[in-house]
Amino acid sequence: MGGERTLGTALGPAFQRDGKILQYTENALMVYDESKPVGDRFNFEPLGISFQVSDLPLPAPENQPETRFINGYIIPPEFVTLFDQLGGVRFAGYPLTQVRWNPEKSRYEQYFEKIGLYHREGETSVYLLPYGLVSCRRRQAEPGCSATTADAIIGAEYLPQPFLPIIKRLGQDFTGAPLSEPYRAADGMLEQVYENVVLAVDPGNLRTIGLRPLPLLTGYQPGPLVPPSSDQRMVFIMLDPVSGLGHNVPKLFIEYIASHGGAELSGNPIGELFEENGMPRQCFQNYCLDFDPSAPAGAQIRPASLGRTYLRGQNYQPAQIGLLAWETNSHLSPGQEQVLGVRVYHDASGQPMQDVEPTVEITLPNGTVKKLVFPPTSSAGNTYLGVNLPGLKTGDLITYKVCVSQPGGAPVCVSDSWLAR
Repeated sequence: MGGERTLGTALGPAFQRDGKILQYTENALMVYDESKPVGDRFNFEPLGISFQVSDLPLPAPENQPETRFINGYIIPPEFVTLFDQLGGVRFAGYPLTQVRWNPEKSRYEQYFEKIGLYHREGETSVYLLPYGLVSCRRRQAEPGCSATTADAIIGAEYLPQPFLPIIKRLGQDFTGAPLSEPYRAADGMLEQVYENVVLAVDPGNLRTIGLRPLPLLTGYQPGPLVPPSSDQRMVFIMLDPVSGLGHNVPKLFIEYIASHGGAELSGNPIGELFEENGMPRQCFQNYCLDFDPSAPAGAQIRPASLGRTYLRGQNYQPAQIGLLAWETNSHLSPGQEQVLGVRVYHDASGQPMQDVEPTVEITLPNGTVKKLVFPPTSSAGNTYLGVNLPGLKTGDLITYKVCVSQPGGAPVCVSDSWLAR
């Protein structure tokens, strides 16, 4: 089955239970049952079922014969090879979840009854989740659980299918973090809300993934069509061939849209450039773009965070303080400066909070923690911090946690990471 390289080291000696011989490794619980016929005696215990994780099954995708689909769950191509090498359903068990994004560990995960699979962002190698460690942590008095270390794998925030392919293509710097699990919307579509966009798909046809018209759903009204501008920094988009009218869009926005799915994803502009919270903003059918002149080059354009406003209309109960954090580059060459950005706002109203100084704890691959303080937030609620980390090498994963304190409550924190490559 791949030996220690795949299953991990043994956590303790073999032991007996109900006439079976069992032994924990980091990633599984091996079982040998002599009462079964030869060839069926070895297997793995279904530890995944005890973790109580599950996703709703989806209808089979139409006209996608190349897709591995088992009992309502898609196994992505990245996982299929190892899944088959381990014996498929016989030794891995049936899938319990769709593929999920674990933001804390910056990796894609999928849970099966007997083992779990994951691969890190930007990598192709696939590994087993530490089922054995987690089970032993819960049953430290059980024979065979001599090890005391564990790695928590059951988190609260995930990014499940069927939206995973488009998120991997566009990047979470564009969509923002997920604010909800997929759910069935009133129109029957499967919907998931992110900080900057809302994705929806027909459950019967997984090729129909698209964006909801978030600006219109959060109160932005279409503006009147106008003639072309003489400003050379603008590009005119004609929307009415009869009158020759349309909307003018900054060239920088056009370039951003082109590199993030194109006009098919953004939709047409629904108005002219205007000011919101002290920053230029322009809205398109499916999202709005902000231009922050105080941000470093390469980080000045970002989609507006309208997802929380949309969720509040779905009876979402926000916290007192809202906090967004991002890095300019999710993959960065060793020696290059990383720029971290933070936005702080009143979650109840969505209004930015000025003169707040967030803190950040950066954890290096060797376990060293570096603590820094951001400059005070601007009138738009934004602040940026350049970070230089000498000594990194290709493949190092740098994690960071940004926190803002709030009176009378626990700090509000968000975590993320980037990869040196």
